Amino acid sequence: MDGLARMMVATADLMEAEGRMLKQQALRLVLAVGVGVGVLVLALAGVFFVLLGMYQLLARAVGPGWASAAFGVAALALAAAGAYGAKRVLK
Repeated sequence: MDGLARMMVATADLMEAEGRMLKQQALRLVLAVGVGVGVLVLALAGVFFVLLGMYQLLARAVGPGWASAAFGVAALALAAAGAYGAKRVLK
């Protein structure tokens, strides 16, 4: 009987310690995801503004129609390169 009681206490202690560790790891994960999302938003905003500046510079030089066409072709080329890379990775 005494051995059973000790085993139950040890099991409860183990579950408590594992629960604390799980809580700490979950908090670290939530923090990392939050920071990652923030960094992603800032990076996308930076890319957007760089591309907007390049478009405006090109639009002044050759006109808005040609600038849109050039950026459209560049976007299609990047999409094709991404699709080709994904195909090679998944093969």
